[in-house]
Amino acid sequence: MTAPLDLDELLAQEEAEHAFAARRDARMRALWAEAEAALRADIGLVIELAEMASATARGERVIPTEARAARRLRQEGAQLSRH
Repeated sequence: MTAPLDLDELLAQEEAEHAFAARRDARMRALWAEAEAALRADIGLVIELAEMASATARGERVIPTEARAARRLRQEGAQLSRH
């Protein structure tokens, strides 16, 4: 049978587990932020394409959206980098 851990060993083990969880959570926060930025960019482009298709279907002049989409992506990237 193994001897029970003393208080110092228990505290060291708890600190190691806490440090591991903190590193894991930091990595996950970065991944989630990246995924959210990609999703927002994709949704923004889908909205732009839908607006273009709708305007074309109505016979309206379609305003080039590449510049607007690029500007939106830059703005969203800037917002995410501030967080």
